[in-house]
Amino acid sequence: MEDVIESLVGVLGDDLDAFKAADRHVAKEISDDAMKRRIRDKGIGDLRQSIMHCRTAVEMTWGRRGVQRLGLQGNTPESPGPMIAFAENVLEKLDNGLDGFEVVSQFAVPDLSQIAATLEEQIATVKETVRAVNLDVRETQ
Repeated sequence: MEDVIESLVGVLGDDLDAFKAADRHVAKEISDDAMKRRIRDKGIGDLRQSIMHCRTAVEMTWGRRGVQRLGLQGNTPESPGPMIAFAENVLEKLDNGLDGFEVVSQFAVPDLSQIAATLEEQIATVKETVRAVNLDVRETQ
């Protein structure tokens, strides 16, 4: 009977050690995932801010018609997928420019190509960070 108990204690001890190792591994993955999510969320916030700055600059320069032409009217999305789609739509329309639209402001006309370059860079960064988070989610499932 004593041998059975010793064997059982040995097996349970080995199982506990394996469980502790697996728990440490999961804790590290969760920690890594949290960092990637923070980076993704910051990128989305930066992209959203750029879209809002673009909207303000366009509205001040070309008025509501300019805002509508670029698809900037309405609420700016906050979540990754809709934010990327919204920003890509604005970027595509920025490429067409606002030639022929009356400037309604006395301020300097913003450089749409610079705005487009900033958005393009930020969209690429957000897509990369979203992929990194999604990859972690798939690997842990």
